[in-house]
Amino acid sequence: MSKLIRSFRLFLMNLVMGFVDFLEKVRRGLLPPQAVLLNFAVGNIVIHRSLYVAVELKLADILKDGPKRYDDLARETGTDPDVLSRVLRTLTSAGVFKSKKNGYFETNALGRHLQSDLEDSMYAFVKIVGEDWISDIWGDLLETTRSGKDHYRSKYGMSFFDWLKSNKEAQKEFDVGMTSISVISDVPVARAYDFSPFKSLVDIGGGHGSQLMTILKSHPGMKGILFDMSAPVSDLEKGDIFKKEGLAGRVSCIAGDFFESIPAGYDAYFMKSILHDWDDERAIKILSNCRKAVRDDSVMLIVENVVKDDFNSSDLSKVLDINVLALMGGKVRTRDECAEILKAAGFALTRVIPTESPFTILEVKPI
Repeated sequence: MSKLIRSFRLFLMNLVMGFVDFLEKVRRGLLPPQAVLLNFAVGNIVIHRSLYVAVELKLADILKDGPKRYDDLARETGTDPDVLSRVLRTLTSAGVFKSKKNGYFETNALGRHLQSDLEDSMYAFVKIVGEDWISDIWGDLLETTRSGKDHYRSKYGMSFFDWLKSNKEAQKEFDVGMTSISVISDVPVARAYDFSPFKSLVDIGGGHGSQLMTILKSHPGMKGILFDMSAPVSDLEKGDIFKKEGLAGRVSCIAGDFFESIPAGYDAYFMKSILHDWDDERAIKILSNCRKAVRDDSVMLIVENVVKDDFNSSDLSKVLDINVLALMGGKVRTRDECAEILKAAGFALTRVIPTESPFTILEVKPI
């Protein structure tokens, strides 16, 4: 896809999103304030929990071969027919499934992405955000607001990531869920930036490597270094995933802790969805270790959600900010806030590059 076409698509996407935001503000203005607040108070949480029910019961999997009556679905899933029909009705009203005559329901373009066996499915992600060990954070949001401490530090005296280390099943489920959500951004991020000048790219905290593999496939002359904790690196080394993806010999895995040190001396460094997990102090610590590792001519690319400067506008990043705050004490930052922590670590923000996804690429260079 040419740069001109991508620019036009981004312009069109922003135009449409701005128009949708305008229409939503008009809709809210026409409704009684009580009706708007009622929807806010119960609407989102009901859809959230109903989606979790749908993935736990694997409703999209059951319906993928065609419509079924709600009572047949109830028998197949071991649920109450009346209650299940009402949950399905609610999800249908949100556009997730489609209702047919005589109590039949079927999947649609949106609901199909809840199937567990699709490569681009949201099944694993919706499942983890509905699990008690994540959804419980919302019951503590008032305490988090008062104390400034996230749910896990308030309740367990440890970070969410430390808690995961002692809960292996949750760790595995979390890793799968977070890897699955990368389908939204892997290709748009790879397309939005010209990686061709680099012969080597270090993916810091690269997890199971889906973003790095996407970039490498588009740039045959580049070698990748996946740097992460020992567990994901060990999993990758046990499998043949790079070989299966046609990348044999082009990826090296290095185990380590970005709070301790980063592999040094490579052309480019890449970090996606890492900084927003941490408060400013710890984010600066990670970036400072990056600064020690990069050459003076290296480029660093940070991929993050960036909060819009217009606080009155609708923005998914603002919602994600409260999510990472409550779960792990993290922070989704504005452009200026990103520039501040980068400067504190010895970097200058040189370019801000939008992508056809909720993510933005921040190009930074050593000062």
